[in-house]
Amino acid sequence: MDFQKYLNRIGCSGPCPPTIETLRTIHLNHLLTVPFEDLTIHMGERVSLELPSLYEKIVLKNRGGFCYENNGLFSWLLIQLGFDVDILAAQVKNRLTSAYGPPFDHLIIMVTLDGHRWLCDVGFGCGFQLPLSLEIESQQCQSQGVYRVRTQGKLIYMEMQSESDIIKDPKENSAWKELYKFTLEPCQRDDFKAMCDYHQSSVNSIFFCKSLCSLLLPNGRITLIGRKLILTSLPSAEGQPVKTKTDLSDEEITELLKETFGIVLSSSFTIKDIEIVPPPNRDVFKKVSMLNSGSLRLVKLATALGVSGTLYFMSGTVIAASDAKERSDSSLMIEELSLYTTPHSQVKYVETEVGHVEHGIASLRRTAEPYTVWCQEFYKTIEPGINVSIRTARDTYEFLNSPPPEFYPGVGVVGFSGILGLYLAKGRSVKRMSFLLICGCRVKGLLFPAGLMALSASMLYPQQASSVAKAKIFKRQMLSFSGDERPVVQLEFTGSHGLGGAVEGKMRHIATGGPIF
Repeated sequence: MDFQKYLNRIGCSGPCPPTIETLRTIHLNHLLTVPFEDLTIHMGERVSLELPSLYEKIVLKNRGGFCYENNGLFSWLLIQLGFDVDILAAQVKNRLTSAYGPPFDHLIIMVTLDGHRWLCDVGFGCGFQLPLSLEIESQQCQSQGVYRVRTQGKLIYMEMQSESDIIKDPKENSAWKELYKFTLEPCQRDDFKAMCDYHQSSVNSIFFCKSLCSLLLPNGRITLIGRKLILTSLPSAEGQPVKTKTDLSDEEITELLKETFGIVLSSSFTIKDIEIVPPPNRDVFKKVSMLNSGSLRLVKLATALGVSGTLYFMSGTVIAASDAKERSDSSLMIEELSLYTTPHSQVKYVETEVGHVEHGIASLRRTAEPYTVWCQEFYKTIEPGINVSIRTARDTYEFLNSPPPEFYPGVGVVGFSGILGLYLAKGRSVKRMSFLLICGCRVKGLLFPAGLMALSASMLYPQQASSVAKAKIFKRQMLSFSGDERPVVQLEFTGSHGLGGAVEGKMRHIATGGPIF
């Protein structure tokens, strides 16, 4: 991240010492070059508050952002230039309900220069152009309006009079519009992540409901909301500002973003302009009178809450702690009460009583546990044999997939030997001889077929037959071995396909200490 590239992005060159002149210059230049926009949300992407991501988007990709992005990166630039910077949280006044938004609704910046505090905000869209002094409450005139900061207790209100309002009612202190309120308590960037996600997904947020892009001009402002292009100029000689509205096509919007705002998007975005659902009305909380009744006082209020297409009534409970020294006529103002923080309550944790269902599940688990352990041990015992069988099947498949040319004729010879053996087994002499050899076994009829097939296979595949014979002999020796240690045996087989490869793997497995199957 190179702050010099950032300065070039906003049209600032030369040395930038941490002075009020530098602060005013980069503040105004930022508003004139970096758009206030939310197009990332309508591209189906998520806004990230990480500084490298903001730098890449605003500086390298020539994009803009909303307050968390523009003010977030601007505060980093001020710190790099040597300014004393504090990040503050503000609550914006809703123009539909006249209620203030939740905490961390808006990110602003306070810069301290030689003990003098200045309010900076390059991410509001229609705010002041130059930093406002926080040391005075009188009006501060700028090119596109008159502004003031008004202190009430710990809260500071940022208010505005537009040029048209001044013309209509030139009296001082008339037609002041509250834009947002804030305190001087410093915050961290991570404190705004939850509200940043809220503004990307809530039907109460303008950023979710409308695709917008706005930029300050030397003589006014240009704003794109949905398909509507709004051009606002400074008051004319007759004293009235000029505002024009035009509907644009998709092609005209793309051209406008490129030529006027300098934005070329990497992908298309959804042009959106739907009605904003008013957030819950909290006017009823303007002032809550408290009753002195000991250490805890409880006041119940009825309020109507709107929830995304569903209206219903519910009761709200406000809990405030009292002090024994408090006056009986004391009151709690809404500015002193956070409606978004769960009030503290003394709750005693009680362990849930175990029921019949829990007892039954525990008994079943205890009953099944020995069988589970047995199954695990049995699987460990047969796992080597399963692996050998899998390797044998794999070798057999590879062999059958590309057999040598003599394989199928050999299979025919072995099969014919088996048929010949079945035919010869029908003779009486053969049956009598078979009976004597196998002592009356019921499978005596298979003696000749199996013998002839084995003989044919041995003649066709002498190397594999030798491997099988060695394996049988080795297995018998291992079974008869009575010592605790197994002999180390090095065997070399020449068979590389089918049963030969499988036998070779089995022999190595047994020789290295594996179980015998």
